[in-house]
Amino acid sequence: MNRILMTICVAIFLITCARENPPLVKTKVFALSPEDYTGTKSRVQGRVAASGPGAAYFLLEDESGSVVVTTESIAQKMHCPVGSNATLQGILRQIPDGLIGNGPRLYFSMENIVDCSP
Repeated sequence: MNRILMTICVAIFLITCARENPPLVKTKVFALSPEDYTGTKSRVQGRVAASGPGAAYFLLEDESGSVVVTTESIAQKMHCPVGSNATLQGILRQIPDGLIGNGPRLYFSMENIVDCSP
């Protein structure tokens, strides 16, 4: 009985950890296979290279490329200054084809800042 209970507890713990720590993805991978990541939770890590007006969005660069980062929540602002190293959790999203220029545009919709350091 104790073994079964222990096995169930470990399984629940592992499932919970897997949900809370989505995979760390390089920005170039988003560009190469957006269909694998669009709408799926993931993490990105890199340097904040530029910031838009009112900190509404920023450009995150890693050694493989870059991705525009924003948030779906108008009340949430980005509090990671230019030049900082950041780890973010969120969902890759796509602006429909033709809405802005030709072709779909990818952006990372940040849910939270896991880490931000100078």
